[in-house]
Amino acid sequence: MKNNKDTYVLIGLGNPGSSYSDSRHNIGQKIVSMYIDKYHAKFKKQNNLLIASMKIHEKQIFCLQSTEFLNNSGKSYYNLINKEGVQNDKIILIADDIDINVGKLLIQKSKSHGGNNGIKSLFTYINDEPLLRIRIGVGRPNIDGKASFDPEEVSKWVLSNPSKEEKENLNKILVQAILSIDTIIEFGIDFAMNKYNGLNQ
Repeated sequence: MKNNKDTYVLIGLGNPGSSYSDSRHNIGQKIVSMYIDKYHAKFKKQNNLLIASMKIHEKQIFCLQSTEFLNNSGKSYYNLINKEGVQNDKIILIADDIDINVGKLLIQKSKSHGGNNGIKSLFTYINDEPLLRIRIGVGRPNIDGKASFDPEEVSKWVLSNPSKEEKENLNKILVQAILSIDTIIEFGIDFAMNKYNGLNQ
């Protein structure tokens, strides 16, 4: 295995298929798609991954989406991470987060999956050093005026599409998320946390 300090892996979590493409759970994939569009890159299919490779700020970047469902996607991500010798502090994982309000983001170093099955799947394979997370708030379902913690309601919520009002809030944060990726790569995670987390208080 290589030990590559100048290579980043950018993972956008989500499920495959058009029926899920606009769901809350696919926000990570949407951000990665927008990011590669910004740099006029293209995905190429390799095994169970869509991979776009590019050079940014003199760093090699692999942008990844899985063609498998979230629960089973970890092994494919790990195979590329292991092959390229990418360290955990160069893995940028973007996913929706029900414990953050809609239209907010949180950048952090984390070893926690936060209940997200896609992150759980990846953590099955990689070592337990913290990786870099961009958490995109989608909020929790509201049942009778209260945030719901019921697993069935939460599952339906993340697999469904956001409302028109939510989309307006999310569209603003998608732009911030894309800018934050470049900031992490060029200036580091601590600089990015100080810059973007403060905007979302």
